[in-house]
Amino acid sequence: MNARFGACVVALALFVFLLSACSNDGKDGDAGDKTPFLLGSPAWMWERLGGSWTERQDGSFVQSDSSGTAIAVAGEEIWADYELRSSVALTGGEFQAGVLFRYASPEDYYYLIVRSESFVYPSPTLELFRKVQGIAASIGFAELSVPDREALPLRIEASGDRIRVYAGDGEQPLIETRDAAITQGKAGVLTLMSEAEFGPTEVSPIVPFYTAPQPGEEADGKLWSVSRSGDFYDRSFTAPSSGELDIAGDAALLTQGSAGSFIKISVLLNDQVAWPLAGVEAAWPDEQSEPEAYAVRFRLPVEAGDRVTFRIEGDSPEKSVSWTPSLSYGELPTVPLHFRHSEHEIGDVHPYFAENGTLNMYYLRPGGGYEAALLTSRDMLRYEEASLTLKRDAAVSPVKPWFVLGVFYDEQAGVYRSYSGTDGNVMRSAYSTDLQTWYAAGSEYDIPPQPGYAVQRDPFVFRNEDDGQYWAVMTCRKGGDQNGPEGSVCYAVSPDLKSWTGMGDLYAPGNIGDPEVPQMFKHEGKWYLIFSVYDHRVGPTTSLVADSPHGPWLEADKQLLDGEDLAAAQIAFPKGGHPLLFGWIPLRDVETIGYQHWGGDIALPRELVRRPDGLFDVRLPDSVGQAIRGGRLPLPATLDTSPSAVGNLEAAIPGRYDRFDLTFEWQPSDSDAVGGVRIVSDGSERPVTVELDPADGKLRIRSDDVVHSELQVELGSTEAVRARLIVENDIAELFVNERYALAARLMEPVRQATLSLFDSGDAAVSPSGSVFSAAKLYRLLGRQELAQ
Repeated sequence: MNARFGACVVALALFVFLLSACSNDGKDGDAGDKTPFLLGSPAWMWERLGGSWTERQDGSFVQSDSSGTAIAVAGEEIWADYELRSSVALTGGEFQAGVLFRYASPEDYYYLIVRSESFVYPSPTLELFRKVQGIAASIGFAELSVPDREALPLRIEASGDRIRVYAGDGEQPLIETRDAAITQGKAGVLTLMSEAEFGPTEVSPIVPFYTAPQPGEEADGKLWSVSRSGDFYDRSFTAPSSGELDIAGDAALLTQGSAGSFIKISVLLNDQVAWPLAGVEAAWPDEQSEPEAYAVRFRLPVEAGDRVTFRIEGDSPEKSVSWTPSLSYGELPTVPLHFRHSEHEIGDVHPYFAENGTLNMYYLRPGGGYEAALLTSRDMLRYEEASLTLKRDAAVSPVKPWFVLGVFYDEQAGVYRSYSGTDGNVMRSAYSTDLQTWYAAGSEYDIPPQPGYAVQRDPFVFRNEDDGQYWAVMTCRKGGDQNGPEGSVCYAVSPDLKSWTGMGDLYAPGNIGDPEVPQMFKHEGKWYLIFSVYDHRVGPTTSLVADSPHGPWLEADKQLLDGEDLAAAQIAFPKGGHPLLFGWIPLRDVETIGYQHWGGDIALPRELVRRPDGLFDVRLPDSVGQAIRGGRLPLPATLDTSPSAVGNLEAAIPGRYDRFDLTFEWQPSDSDAVGGVRIVSDGSERPVTVELDPADGKLRIRSDDVVHSELQVELGSTEAVRARLIVENDIAELFVNERYALAARLMEPVRQATLSLFDSGDAAVSPSGSVFSAAKLYRLLGRQELAQ
């Protein structure tokens, strides 16, 4: 169990929220009834840090000093998961104030700032911050009309690592994010160089979770009961209070039974089936040679005294099912599968596989300094922060903060080496013996600037075994700006990493922006040049192929490895495996904010498999594809198509989903048909459409008519298309025919969404039931659930 809920235990592993003692010692609120705690009341007195505060009898609170930051907090440091309600009216100064929560110390807390129409600087009207060790970082924002001197209701929900921000009368969160930097603390209000009036400020507990008894464990009669009758084996739970239960726990078939036997599972509410949905069974047929686990994850509203029953039904004693469900009032926290550092986004990545198979993911931190940092991983999914140090020597020419980019092993010197750009278009080396502690190599290893270039940067150095020399390919530009048209890849060569000769342009088509983070390598007899052309954003990733390292690099041999939202992607070479492509997905979608946010989440890796023509098939690696897949969500045996509202073919998938892993096959109804997946989140006016368009040769991911990312492909207009779609929050990653991949950042997170497969053919002339097949839906695991 999670100790953050406190030390009081009631019934079966029921952790009482917030209080350090089980008794109600006269303070407002009680762990059992969820009565709000009124901050500023005699039980929860304000602690004031700066400012000039006045309390009113109605519970409101006024701060009238605009000379600095003023904070008032109340509560207990062990408060963890709670809802905070208040209101704020901005009355003077710079017109920015708000609420704070999980206040652990003056240096560590979350806070929401509201800015009115009189705030003079261009900033969001609602902005969520995390402050850790005194350093503040923005983790979410939204726009809202906020007049001066009018009270704006605010509500914060902090549960596990999930934070939701509501404002005004809206029922949908305006800001929703995940962050686990601070897990508990007091609550309060604050102003920044401003005067403000706050309404009554209340905190309500979010009730913690219950866990079902483990096999062989004594069940508590008050909450749990176990019974067996005929073919039914039931474990029932009696809800102690009203609320919404989050039910989780995969069910796995351990042994098969005899021919003709059956076994299935279900969840009942007061003896009525609540899961799976009507017309669907979670059952294991005898003919299934490798039975999959079923994922049981859904939310169920209950009243106090309701009985929730977990039922296994079967007539074969040889068959056995392992199922240990858990329940939570509120949502069980899930650590996102796509990795982002808890304190910042991930900028340009530079992956390198060590001899022991560990992936060293060097990357640049956002914020303008572009400092190099390091993550390590054994499975390309779970990343751990690792130490990265630059030892400085005043006698040696310095390197910049981005001192580690592409890494290679210098066999002659017995060290790892990396080159990075510095002042005056000089490329400078750093070296390491352990991949973590680095030293500037000195000017004798410098790659000097080449004449005629306004820009030289992003060097990638490798040993060219064809001519026995070291090559350095670089982002270059002779004039103009970053968006083109004079971007090129230039290069230099050296026999010993010390004496370098500039060779000029390797690839300069005359019509591109800066080719960011270029790489060059030989693979299965062909030479490849990889880069991401800058055109108001970094991406998509371009691959050129040639028979010689000198080219020619022809337009006919050009391939895009993904769409616009896989940024600054880089190749790494695992020992004995295919090349792997890593990149980052921008934190926000370009189409909403008007520019590409630099930095985001690490995308799932792509495996590059060479085709006979020298181009690459782009796939999800098998090890990753299997690791992220949880239990199967029950669907009907077949998804029959029916006419949609506009006369097309549509196959609805029962239920609502937040995150998922969907696979299906689509047989186009005619040569001009467009097919794919439609995702409609609860309350959203922007349905997400994932399109497979054989006739136009495109994969697209869009919200309404706004295209987030697309890719030119070759799909047979009459051939079946196999697709896998992975969706988590506002990230979508599509893999098609084991040949194409497409990543996109969506406009908004997918929440409680309906799913449907569609075909643009005419439903009146297309045969029903023949368009979609092999549809399977799986729960997408969180990072904390991945197998060790």
